Amino acid sequence: MSGPVSGAGNRTNVSQRTTGAPVQNHQGHAHSHGGGTPGTAQPAPGQRQQPFGDGYERPRPTFLTTGASRPPPAANLRKGMPDDATIAQTFGQPLIPSHKFLTELGATPAQREVLSTLAKDPRYQALSSYFDKFPGGNPIRYSSVPGLQIRGVERFGGYFPGMGTLAINPAKAEHVQNPQELADTIIHEMAHAAFDVRKRAEANGIKTPPWPLPEGATDLPHDDHFGNEARSTRMDNPAMAPHRDYMDRHYGPGASNPKEEWIDINHGTQQFIVNIIKDNIRQTGHGAPTITFDNLQ
Repeated sequence: MSGPVSGAGNRTNVSQRTTGAPVQNHQGHAHSHGGGTPGTAQPAPGQRQQPFGDGYERPRPTFLTTGASRPPPAANLRKGMPDDATIAQTFGQPLIPSHKFLTELGATPAQREVLSTLAKDPRYQALSSYFDKFPGGNPIRYSSVPGLQIRGVERFGGYFPGMGTLAINPAKAEHVQNPQELADTIIHEMAHAAFDVRKRAEANGIKTPPWPLPEGATDLPHDDHFGNEARSTRMDNPAMAPHRDYMDRHYGPGASNPKEEWIDINHGTQQFIVNIIKDNIRQTGHGAPTITFDNLQ
C-alpha cells in the first residue's frame, strides 16, 4: 500500500500492504493524517502524505527550461518533495541505500536467506534496476519502519508517493513467522513505486529504463478502469459502490484489514509476486505461500 505517513499497501496493504482513504484521479489527491499512534511515523509540519491504497497526492514535477542549470531527470521527479533529512525525521528512521535495503531488512536467518535469494531473482533485479538505473539517479528512497501504523492498524509496509519513499515494517508478526511475507511486501511496495515513477516520468518526457512488470499489471491509483473517478480501498466508501464487483474480481481483500479494505494491486501484479515467491520457497525451503496467494485462488 501506499501511511503514518500514508498507508501501507494493505500491506497497508499500506499492504493494504493499504489504508483506505479515497484515491482520486491520477493528477493528485487530497488526503489528511489523523493523530499519531505509538510506532507511527508522523508527517513533517505542513505536509500531508498518504501511501497508495489510502489516497495520495503527488507533486507535478516540471522541467527547468535553462540548459546549464537543468537538474538531472531524477531530481525533476523529486521536485517539491521533502529532502532526505526530513523524510528520515518523519519516519523516525534513517534512510537506507538501495543496495543495502534487503540486507538491512533481514533480521532472522530465514529472512536473510529468503531476501538473499530474492536479490538474485532476475525479475526482482529488473524491478530494482528500474530505479537504480534511472537517468540522473534513483528517484525513490528506502526506509525500515518497525511498527508502522496507519489509522491505528499496524501495516506490512507502504509506498508514499508524496515523499517518493518506500517503507517496510520488518517487525510485523507475519513477516517474522513467514519470511516470504516480507519478500512479498517488498515487491508489492516496489511495484507501487514503479507505477508512480513511470507516470511522473511520462508527464516530464523522461525516458525510463526497461519496464519490469508484466502486461496487465497495475495498481489502484493507476488503474485505467476508473478514468478520472475517485477510487478507494475502503469497501464502505460510497464512491466504490459501482465498482465492488470489479474490485472483488480483479483485486480482492487487503492483507492488513481484509474485512474492510481491498488490496491495492490488481491480480496481474499479484501474479507477478506469487511467481517470485513460489520460486523462492522452492529454492530456500523457508516459509509458505503468502496472503497474496489467497486472492488468486
